[in-house]
Amino acid sequence: MIEDLIIIIPTHNRQHYLGRVIKYYSSFSCKVYICDSSKQKANVESCPNIVYRWVPKSNFYEKVLDVINETSADFYALSPDDDFLKEETLMECLKSLRNNKEYSMGTGLQVSFDENFDNVFFFPPGGNSLKGIKDVSFNDKKDYATYFESHYQNILWSLFTRSVITNAFTCLKKCNFSNGNFVELILGIETIKHGLVYYSNNVLNYREAISGEHWGTQTLSITRDNIKRNKSLQEDLHNFRLYYGDNSFEIFCLDRYLDAPFHKSYKSLMKSILPMPIISVAKFFFNKWKKWNLCVYEDSEMSNRISKSIN
Repeated sequence: MIEDLIIIIPTHNRQHYLGRVIKYYSSFSCKVYICDSSKQKANVESCPNIVYRWVPKSNFYEKVLDVINETSADFYALSPDDDFLKEETLMECLKSLRNNKEYSMGTGLQVSFDENFDNVFFFPPGGNSLKGIKDVSFNDKKDYATYFESHYQNILWSLFTRSVITNAFTCLKKCNFSNGNFVELILGIETIKHGLVYYSNNVLNYREAISGEHWGTQTLSITRDNIKRNKSLQEDLHNFRLYYGDNSFEIFCLDRYLDAPFHKSYKSLMKSILPMPIISVAKFFFNKWKKWNLCVYEDSEMSNRISKSIN
């Protein structure tokens, strides 16, 4: 059993995913903590490497911090309850972070699959924008931070050093942001504040695309336009500044994040221009197209693993 690595899987009111999570991760060579804040305790199988924690009164921040405070691992990987980490790529990231103390996070390519899994993986558009960071010099930390914040991809479900994940979730708990997108934002800032990103050319995350429950469809994006219009975001930003200080490196990172082209509220602009029927038709044809273009990714071994876990 690997002692210096723990995987944390937060879940809430989605206990129908736990059976496949346990089936998949039961073969991993590290401890896996499933942190369930559902109102009722789940009836789950017992596995030597999997710890089921029923914490009905804990929020996302507390679930992660409690595991960190109760354990002594050097590295922690986060994963949602409906996705799958590839163990081989996770071990690659772990080895790199062990051998090079300059690395504060390990991540890799991401592919998606539809919720009715049909053995097809595809690269989500813009989903791997950060892969060029391995060629960016770290001589100037602000240049590195600018590249990181302007090449957004989901880094929440990655491998982190203990110090990064502890500092990030301590801030999240203290500030108690109302907007959930601050989770990833703070993790990213703490990552580049502490060091470099190890980016694997191999796929780390196999992500289930559930359009009805996707975080992005339920949470307001952190953009300058939204901050101007939304009082809750203004309060979150005020708490961020109080926690880190107005002239801090963290504020510099936040500004670079807000200046990035993808934060110009293109989605809101399209919704204001196009009627919903046209948007719906476009989504339908895009979903058909994405499986048959050059973005399709072949991995028969992982396809078999996921199929066995889901079925």
